[in-house]
Amino acid sequence: MRPVADEKTLEALIANRYEVMAGYAREMRRAWHAELDVLTTRGHDLATLKAAKRWLHRDDEKVPAAVRPQLAQCGLRTRRWTRW
Repeated sequence: MRPVADEKTLEALIANRYEVMAGYAREMRRAWHAELDVLTTRGHDLATLKAAKRWLHRDDEKVPAAVRPQLAQCGLRTRRWTRW
């Protein structure tokens, strides 16, 4: 075991991290599109769902009160939003 990483080790770590994050981003896009498909087959408005995407990662206090009913209408419920 080496006490200090050499250049090749650092390059391998960076490349691996990039691959992991790229795979995660692909999976999140796939999950988002799958969820859109499910919700649109249930009759939810696609335009409202796409507008709601902006708020999915926000904390409760950062989501404007005017937007909360739209999110609830979309059926977007997370642990954070269950008290709406």
